Amino acid sequence: MVLHKKTVSFVALFLLLLVISSNYVLYHSSFGLQSLPANLTGVVVGSILDLSLVAPLLFLAWQRKFSVKYFIVLMATGLIAARFIIPSEYLASFQSVMWLGVGIEGVLILFELSLLFMLVKNVPPILRRIRSSTLPLLFSFSRAVNEKFPKQTFIHILCSEMLMFYYAFGTWKKQPSTEGNTLTLYKRSSFITFQIMIIHAIVIETLGLHWLLHNTSIIFSVVLLILNIYSIIFFIGDIQALRLNPLRVDDDGLYISFGLAKRMEIPFRD
Repeated sequence: MVLHKKTVSFVALFLLLLVISSNYVLYHSSFGLQSLPANLTGVVVGSILDLSLVAPLLFLAWQRKFSVKYFIVLMATGLIAARFIIPSEYLASFQSVMWLGVGIEGVLILFELSLLFMLVKNVPPILRRIRSSTLPLLFSFSRAVNEKFPKQTFIHILCSEMLMFYYAFGTWKKQPSTEGNTLTLYKRSSFITFQIMIIHAIVIETLGLHWLLHNTSIIFSVVLLILNIYSIIFFIGDIQALRLNPLRVDDDGLYISFGLAKRMEIPFRD
């Protein structure tokens, strides 16, 4: 059954990439432009449906989860993507549809900004909750955020990013805990060495690819540069989180964290 689900996800990802790439090739290659008919209305409508309906459904099938809000966001994203993939002269008759995607994204951005305002408003009580807790920061911070915003995915993502930047830039003067109820998980492994090697590889790749792509596609080179810088920050934060959060045992349970991405609580009552 697990193999079947993985196969479905792989097929959905393949079809998703096929839909996006075929629509891009259709409008941005000599072969595609030569195959376009005189009346482009049907072709443009098909591309819009591909990007705003078919591609979101395939993305949800790949992720194996579905929600109405997520689907609406993906539809709006597909409509915005259509503005970049389909040449503007072909979209003259469909401007209202294109602006619909921008409008939906605008409403969602306003909604997320309202959630951000709620987060800023609740920062003081969250910090008080963290200071009063005896748990490591990775666990106390997540618990405090979950208590205030139990079902707000956007806020949880934002708080995870805040935690990453905190560990990457704000913990260099902190020392790992040496309490008797803690135990390190990395000192007899090469995990941190491996992550440092990955950081070096990303730096070398960034310098080489950015120089190579800068003359051909400035936008792509800048996007790749930003993603690589973000990856380096993540690995630095992950190393610091691993160092500063050893396995901890207290009267209630076991707290295990392996960097930023992996952690679990095991209550003794369970």
